[in-house]
Amino acid sequence: MTTQLVDSDGTVIEHGHEVLILPRDAARILAVNVRTINNWATAGRLRFTKTRGGHKRYFADSIRAAYEGRWDDAATAKPLEDMHVCDVIQIVE
Repeated sequence: MTTQLVDSDGTVIEHGHEVLILPRDAARILAVNVRTINNWATAGRLRFTKTRGGHKRYFADSIRAAYEGRWDDAATAKPLEDMHVCDVIQIVE
C-alpha cells in the first residue's frame, strides 16, 4: 500500500507542493526517536521551519532524502517564498 500525505481537512497533498511534517511522523518514517530527529535538525542535517509557537516542522523532501540516504540533499535549504505550506500533515497508510 502506498503512503499518502493528507492535510487536516482530508485533502491529499500533491507531490509538487512543499509539505511540512510533524516531528513524531518524521521520527516514525526514519525509524528513530523524536529526540534524534531534533538533534539532526539542530546539527543542520534536516531542513525545518518553526511555527509561530516555536514548534519544529520538517520539510517532506528533506525527510525523504534522509530516508533514501541522501544526507546532503536533506540539509539543502530552500527559500521560504518558493513554498506552499499546509497546516497539519498526517501520514495515512
